[in-house]
Amino acid sequence: MLFLSHSSRDKLVVRTLAQHLEDKGFPTWLDEWKIRVGECIATSIEKGLTDCRFVILALSPHAVSSGWVDREWKAIYWQEVEEGRVRILPILLEQCEIPLLLRTKRYVDISKDYSDGFRILVESLKDYITEDASSNFYAYAPIISKQLIVDPLIQHRNNHWDKFNNFIGSLTGNERFEVQKINCLHYLNEWGLTVSQLRQELGLLGFPTSGQNNEFTPDLAEALEEFQKTHCLRHTDGVFGQLTYRQMYELDRSKRKTNTH
Repeated sequence: MLFLSHSSRDKLVVRTLAQHLEDKGFPTWLDEWKIRVGECIATSIEKGLTDCRFVILALSPHAVSSGWVDREWKAIYWQEVEEGRVRILPILLEQCEIPLLLRTKRYVDISKDYSDGFRILVESLKDYITEDASSNFYAYAPIISKQLIVDPLIQHRNNHWDKFNNFIGSLTGNERFEVQKINCLHYLNEWGLTVSQLRQELGLLGFPTSGQNNEFTPDLAEALEEFQKTHCLRHTDGVFGQLTYRQMYELDRSKRKTNTH
């Protein structure tokens, strides 16, 4: 999702930045992490640029004078112009001359205050991804998947949702539905998604609903619960949350790969 374009002479600070982004749940492409011994460097970089939503451009005197860095960000710059959406996010590692094509962009200066600069970068990333979610249901899914993998409180969360699963199973009728509705809408709102999008994607995965609007109705909760049971999720509570979102994303990716072969 994030490609870190940088000079090898700035490797120490860039490596720290990459790890902090990973810790926040952002899948990050860093050359020393992704290029294996024996692989073509240019081909690997090209694939990384193609697969990533954003290029984090680490600016410094070393980066500005680097031919590799120049080719990386310029390749994406023209895609940004054609697509009409932000792809390149400049961050300043060290004072330097900003390339002419990037001077109209706001950049994050982490050379003076790393913590504050990193906070601003993460907030901007989340804003852009929320905007993407209006047209791409799975915009947040890579981040959610990453967060689930690195979650240090996973056992605590599992215990919480085990209790929630037991709780919701003890309810009947309208009480159960109201709890499902409140929880589903919480996650949809958090990720900038709509009920209509959820209906559409469940339908594409083989779990259609009778409603065709943006209102959360019992048939949607039933479809979610059936999806969870069919795919053996740990909790079958009829709530759209992190694990259900990740499973839908994985199935969608698998479906797309099958259709392209």
